[in-house]
Amino acid sequence: MPSKMSQLTQHALLYQLITSEERYQNFMNASSDAIFVHDLNGVILDVNNEACISLGYSRQQLINSYAWEIEIAITQETIKQNIIKLTYGPFNLEGLHRRKDGSTFPVDVRLSMFSTMGNQFVLAIVRDISEQKRAEATIKKLTRALDQSPLLIVITDKAGTIDYVNQQVIKRTGYNNHEIVGKNFLILKSENAPLDTYQSILEHLTKKNEWHGDLLIKNKKGEHLQFTGVFSPLRDETNNQIIQYLIVIEEVPKKKNSK
Repeated sequence: MPSKMSQLTQHALLYQLITSEERYQNFMNASSDAIFVHDLNGVILDVNNEACISLGYSRQQLINSYAWEIEIAITQETIKQNIIKLTYGPFNLEGLHRRKDGSTFPVDVRLSMFSTMGNQFVLAIVRDISEQKRAEATIKKLTRALDQSPLLIVITDKAGTIDYVNQQVIKRTGYNNHEIVGKNFLILKSENAPLDTYQSILEHLTKKNEWHGDLLIKNKKGEHLQFTGVFSPLRDETNNQIIQYLIVIEEVPKKKNSK
């Protein structure tokens, strides 16, 4: 590994070289993502304004620090592995950045390598994905709640193509997820259903109204099951336009034979 003095000399020369380019400066500070430039040993040579803001450090504090001081998952060994991988082209990875106050946040990192004056350097474009991770966690919780519901829940697009079914639909119809998602809801329609049932559903939904009533559904085995269902439009929050339909179905209990 080069001496600290030789590193500082190299970094000073590089800094003067790359920051003298007006286009470089404009690119760095116009980006809404954090940008880091480091050498092949992981020493940070330059950062943009967003990098400083996201981590709570000044530019001077970040320059000449090491990548693993801010990225929890990075070590000298992983940097070597990344350098080898970069010889095949840019790639993305997820990481966890540590702020000056010790708090952390998830990031998506786009790594690429460039050369100047006979030296190679790593460019890291870093995006905070905290909101994305929170949204993913919320979706997982909602999916678990839907899957644990005793009700059959189906979401379709405006044409009636099934986008989602919960586990109760899989259990009661006998279709697996791959067999039913992407198919029209009519895959569950029983030929014994009253002729006006689906006509009534279509009329209500065309008028952007909710429909509820009895449903006769045929499962994969060909058995006809009696349900009650509610079909509701789902609207886009921004323009109030219908984007999907939510179908909630409950099985009608079988009547016990009277003695």
